[in-house]
Amino acid sequence: MSAASTAADGFIRVASEQAAHRLGWSPGNPDATRRAAEAYAFVTALVERSVAAFHLNDVHALHEAAFALASSPPMLAAFYQNIDLLYADRFADADAVSALVMRALEHSAEMPRP
Repeated sequence: MSAASTAADGFIRVASEQAAHRLGWSPGNPDATRRAAEAYAFVTALVERSVAAFHLNDVHALHEAAFALASSPPMLAAFYQNIDLLYADRFADADAVSALVMRALEHSAEMPRP
């Protein structure tokens, strides 16, 4: 993330930890460090992708990022449950991440259920 987006750090940390826990992360799990790092990288990438798509008005890029988020229900839940942190921390591009979450929720509703 760029220096201008450090306000998103709290959201990224909390959302990635929450999602990693739901995906099987636990302190005693030998894969814990790897899972936590993967979740952190995934959250960071989606925040960056949503901000870039929002500023470039790239609907296709936002659609792709939203589909990636919708494909991971634990990650989507973590984004949805913690989106308020972006506003509380005055993240200038909070609306971009909110748009990502709303689009991901739409995709989630359209996905086939097992």
